[in-house]
Amino acid sequence: MVYTVKLDSSDDKVFNLMQFNSMTFDMECKLVVCTDDLKTVKSAFTNFKTLDIYRDDAQIATYTCFNNYKEISLQQGLYNNTNGEWEDALIVSLTRANIVEQVQRLDEKVNQVVDINTLTLDEYKNYLQEKNKAALAEFLASQSVEFNGKPYGVSEEDQNEMALNFMQYQALTTAGQQVTLEWHSKKSACETFTAEEFVQLTAMIKAFIYPYFQQMNVTKAQIFSSTSKEELDKIEIKYEVIPVQSTEPTTPSEGTDSVTTDKIDEIGKDSVTTEE
Repeated sequence: MVYTVKLDSSDDKVFNLMQFNSMTFDMECKLVVCTDDLKTVKSAFTNFKTLDIYRDDAQIATYTCFNNYKEISLQQGLYNNTNGEWEDALIVSLTRANIVEQVQRLDEKVNQVVDINTLTLDEYKNYLQEKNKAALAEFLASQSVEFNGKPYGVSEEDQNEMALNFMQYQALTTAGQQVTLEWHSKKSACETFTAEEFVQLTAMIKAFIYPYFQQMNVTKAQIFSSTSKEELDKIEIKYEVIPVQSTEPTTPSEGTDSVTTDKIDEIGKDSVTTEE
């Protein structure tokens, strides 16, 4: 199993990675690049817009939230699990783009102008799938779910931050430390959550996102099953709010200390709002 990173969709900016774990990467924003060519790596990781991660030949992640390197350091004699050898590597720490720049990048990906006549059928399929994913990300960035009378974001960044927040809370609690679990609604400061409330909100967000994620996969299947550009031209890539019926959220039982799967299954959907 070989992991690689490609920057700005350029075949000239592809590097092998010693390993990749999405959860660790979301926490530390670091890549272990299998090379000691500092000049080339610095050039590639300067003012980039997109970062794609591949496992063997399959693309497993795309990031538009980074724009530069913060630090690059040489680590000598690291064990490479992919080939069983000890190698030198560069540790690349990344910096995040600001939210305005991230939105601009998503807009560029969704609305980029491409001369279809210059693309092969497979290239056109890959282009449309990238557009499909970017359109979903842009749509989710403008959406929210209502919980306890407040709107909470459902974007990929919101989901990643919530997962990291809860994971750290669980780790510290397990270690015996007294910590407070906090999260914030849109455009508001953080406030205290119980574990049950946090899981309830997480489940609501997941329930909201699920049909749109399914729609993205259906569109993806249509794209890659097409046999001509004419078929591809007929595929509509568009995400709009799907109306849902509101139900009263389940109130966690008193005296319960742990969060269980049964509780998540009982969670209802609140109303969905679109941020202007």
